[in-house]
Amino acid sequence: MPSYRCLFAGGREATLEAASVPAALLQAQQTGEHVARINEEKPRLSEPRVTEQELATFYRQLGSMLEAGLPLAEGLQTIARDTTNAGLKEVCHTLYQTLSAGEPLAAGLAKFPSLFPRLYLALARAGEHAGLLPVMLSQIADYLEHLGRLGRRFSAALVYPAVVGCIVLFLLSGYWGSGIIREMSKIFNELGMGNSVPLITGVVMAIYRFALPTFSLTLITVFILMLIIRAYYRTRRGRYRLDRVKLWLPFIGQIVHRGALARFCRTLALLLDNGVNIEEALELAGEASGNAVIARAIRSAIGEVVEGAPLAASLEASGVFPAPLTEQLTSGEKSGSLIMMLNSLADFYDAQTDHYSRAFSAVVEPALIVLIGFAVGTSIIALMLPLVQAIRSLSGAD
Repeated sequence: MPSYRCLFAGGREATLEAASVPAALLQAQQTGEHVARINEEKPRLSEPRVTEQELATFYRQLGSMLEAGLPLAEGLQTIARDTTNAGLKEVCHTLYQTLSAGEPLAAGLAKFPSLFPRLYLALARAGEHAGLLPVMLSQIADYLEHLGRLGRRFSAALVYPAVVGCIVLFLLSGYWGSGIIREMSKIFNELGMGNSVPLITGVVMAIYRFALPTFSLTLITVFILMLIIRAYYRTRRGRYRLDRVKLWLPFIGQIVHRGALARFCRTLALLLDNGVNIEEALELAGEASGNAVIARAIRSAIGEVVEGAPLAASLEASGVFPAPLTEQLTSGEKSGSLIMMLNSLADFYDAQTDHYSRAFSAVVEPALIVLIGFAVGTSIIALMLPLVQAIRSLSGAD
């Protein structure tokens, strides 16, 4: 039964449970106090945990059920019954209750803003308005699957370097922290070589004396710095500046840029193909690009496009979009095949993202292997070299 928050004229507040607003008002008036205001208390919905792949499957299943003639409410009940994800069950039940109350599907989706951002709400509204909701749901599923593949390519390009980097730190910290360098230093002093060790040995021992006592402090500092950067990235200015830095990075910048362009083109094509107006479509596509620099450039171009300027020329003025993209958009606008051209560009930049990701891995993998060998080998040679010199000196003396 719904709950209602009642404010009385004297300032007292009370929570009432009733079937409707008139029933709650009647219940409040029975107290003999004058009712100043009464509002329904909407329960706060927790944000359920649903992965992008599970959302894509949800859209795919629901679209298939609608195409088969199953009512929307019944389709939601079926998915809720079959899924093992408690968060997705909650979403389906909430959407079912929304439909039972006579509200559209988009109104239910809006109750979970972290799962269904404005892009999906706009597409759901367009699909309901045009009577093409099953087709729209299938298109959203395709869109999410494309984004998932794009994200996995980018993650795969960074996972290997991160793993190998951690292995390097683990090996070096384990080797240096085992006390071998400290014991070898004592041996060198006993042999009278404390001040006459080779340069490479002196460097390694100096790094050991400096790094080991401050290793824990360094880890804590790095952790705090990461938290500060994360908090800064959540601000509008911080996200813009850090996203600009991403675009400047060698290799990584190419992957980020191509990936953002692919998301922008695919999202814009999907929105325009389903009747969303150009102003809203550009704004949503800019947000979907995942890069604040590109999103700001698109927002700057919206005014010119609304006033009648060509889309390609407006985007080209920002300097963020490469010439091949704007040239093909110009061709698409002139021939009336803009949506087809956007999809073609999205596929092209998807392929380029995959190419740069593979090239990045191909360059970084051998470089990191060489780094591991160099770091470990240098440490071993630095400790063995003084012993070799000592043995030669003793052999010469004999």
